[in-house]
Amino acid sequence: VDMWETGQKAIAHVFFDLEAETCFALSEWATSILSWRRDATDLFPQGPRDRGPIRKFVVNDQGTRALSLGSDKDLGLWDLTTGEWIHGFDIPPMFGRDVAIDAAGTVGACAMKASVTLIYDLVRCELRRLLRPARRNGSVNVVALSPDGTVLVTCNTNGTAEVWDTQTGICRNTVGFHTESVECITLDPRQDLVITGSNDASLRVWSFTSAQLSHTLWGHNAPVSSVSFSDGIIVSVDRSGLTLCWDVDTGKRLSDEESAQFVASLPTASLVDHDTAIQVGDGATFAFGRPVVGHQLLSDKKRLVAACGPNLFVFQVHD
Repeated sequence: VDMWETGQKAIAHVFFDLEAETCFALSEWATSILSWRRDATDLFPQGPRDRGPIRKFVVNDQGTRALSLGSDKDLGLWDLTTGEWIHGFDIPPMFGRDVAIDAAGTVGACAMKASVTLIYDLVRCELRRLLRPARRNGSVNVVALSPDGTVLVTCNTNGTAEVWDTQTGICRNTVGFHTESVECITLDPRQDLVITGSNDASLRVWSFTSAQLSHTLWGHNAPVSSVSFSDGIIVSVDRSGLTLCWDVDTGKRLSDEESAQFVASLPTASLVDHDTAIQVGDGATFAFGRPVVGHQLLSDKKRLVAACGPNLFVFQVHD
C-alpha cells in the first residue's frame, strides 16, 4: 500500500514488523507515526518503554545534545550537560540507517531504509516533516545537516544525493557524482561544501547551494568508509585502513609526510582491548567490560562520548 486516507491523515508509507506483528504508518500530512498490532484497532499508547542497544549517535557542534539510533525502535535525544535522556521518538524497528543534528541541537534527521528521511524539531520534541524523493534512488544511507539546520543532504546506495530545504520539505537538487553507494559524508562549516566518500573509492567535493562539483579526489584503492574535516583539511579513511589528507580548497592531496604530521596533531580516541575500552591519545583509558559501538572526542577536547548498550556515557578528559 503506498497511500490512502484515514480521516484527515494521509498515509505516505507503511511498514510491517513480522516479528512484533506491528504495523507502522508514517503520515505525511500530519507528520506523525502511528503504530498498532495486527489483531487490534487501537493505536499503541505513547509512554516509557525499554530502549534497545544504541547503534549510532551524533553530537551537535556545541557538545550539548546527542541524537542516538537504537537497535529496537528508538531515536533518542540526550542532554550531554546533565546526562539526562530527554525524549524518545518512535521509528519502525531496524529501519533507521543514519542520524544527523544541527549545530545548536534544535533540528534532527533520521534516514530510513525505504528512501524516507524524517525531520524532527528537537525543541518541541516532535516530528516535523517526512521527506521522500519523487523518484526512488535506492535506500538513504547517510545524512548531514547544515550548521543552521535549514539544509539536509541525503546520500543513497545508488550513488546519488538530494539537497533538501528542511523548512519547506522541498528537494532543491538531486546529483549523481558517485557510481556506487555513498558511505560517508561531512560538511565544511565555513562554506556550503559537501564532502562525500563512496564504495567507488573516490571522494567528491561539491556545493549544496549550486549542486556544482568542485573536486574529485582519487587515491584510495578500497571503498572510502570515513571522512572528516578540520582546519581546511579533509581526512579520509578506506576499508583497508589507508588514511589520506587533502586540501579542501585546491583538492590537492597532501604528501605522506604532511598527512602524518597533520593526523598526529589531531586529538585521537581509539578502541582497545577487543573494543571494550577507549584510550584517549597516549593517556587515559576508559573500560566498559563489553563492546563499545561508537565514540567521539568532542571539539572542546575535554569530553569523550561513548555508546555502550542502551546508554551514552560522557567522560571528562584531563590533560
